[in-house]
Amino acid sequence: MNNSTVSILDLPDEVLLNIFKTLNNMDLLYSLFGINKRLDNMVCDINLTRSINLMMLPSNRVIDWRTSTIRDRIFMQLLPRIHNNVECLTVQGCFFLRVLLAGNYLNLRKLTLINLEFTMACHIFNGKLPYGSMSKK
Repeated sequence: MNNSTVSILDLPDEVLLNIFKTLNNMDLLYSLFGINKRLDNMVCDINLTRSINLMMLPSNRVIDWRTSTIRDRIFMQLLPRIHNNVECLTVQGCFFLRVLLAGNYLNLRKLTLINLEFTMACHIFNGKLPYGSMSKK
């Protein structure tokens, strides 16, 4: 038998994109972003980043280096790269300001805020956000 080595990177882009479409997009982005330029471009494809669900992120109440690293990577590297692609976003209320700071979501059509605290909701809907505001269309 041949001892040839075949890598997932040997697959054509079309095959990889079909595989990626079956996976959770945030897990995919977090796991493959930053490995190489080809994978970066593929996982940041608009078809994979139109709808982002950040509900899988550990809440701000969970404090350890691993969850902090995951959150920082998503808010400081991933969202700034894909913010123009995002049309639908689901996020926990405790992360809303970090999401706003990560980019301008010019194509955002649907925003779902989960577990939003009353005081934060008052600031959002009264236009008194401490770190910026959402653009109005």
